[in-house]
Amino acid sequence: MGQNPPDKKEMKSLLKVEADSDRIKTVISQILRMGTRNFQLGGNGEPFFYKNVMEIIGILKAAGCYCSTNTNGTLLDRETVEELIKMRFDDLRITTLAGTNEVYKRTHPGISKKVFSDMKENLQYLAERKDALGVQHPKITLCFIVIRQNFDNVYAFAEFAAEVRAERVFYRPVDDVKEQGLRNLIPTQEQAAFVEEQLEAVEPYLESKGVSHNIKYFRKVFRQKLD
Repeated sequence: MGQNPPDKKEMKSLLKVEADSDRIKTVISQILRMGTRNFQLGGNGEPFFYKNVMEIIGILKAAGCYCSTNTNGTLLDRETVEELIKMRFDDLRITTLAGTNEVYKRTHPGISKKVFSDMKENLQYLAERKDALGVQHPKITLCFIVIRQNFDNVYAFAEFAAEVRAERVFYRPVDDVKEQGLRNLIPTQEQAAFVEEQLEAVEPYLESKGVSHNIKYFRKVFRQKLD
């Protein structure tokens, strides 16, 4: 299920992780001189937990680069949202594993009950600010990895995506990388049948809301995983 995000109070009390800013800037400068203009920000853990991440994003956007990142979304507060809009960050790819607070707590044991609701409010704020400013970025891509702990939340996730006005939704099967321990995350046949049943309703629902999706591809891969 991945590493749980820390409690919000804990996040505020912790210093953000230091990164070797000078070295990163040097590498970026070299890569830019080579002509690279497409960057996906990642690394070990949550990208927005690094102190200098906004400075790095600013350098890349000033150079005319396309920037995306994979994030759990828990550190996207209003201040960060405003900065990302100002810099015209391109794509926030947010994996929540849930569409409701109940299932979020189920897939992130020990997490504060406010983390999901705060994230939802901040994503709604992002959508509202884009409207007010007449801009389209950052776009929101929401990702949902289907596992035993959230198999019953497939439709609710689509509703969550519509509520925060995400542009895209990606459903993904869990990748067990042939590890026996991860096999326990793969839905049972009965659970998989319920996933398929929900997807029948999810596809037209998302399309009615103007949210793009990968459901046809997901269903094909999902079935292969279960074979």
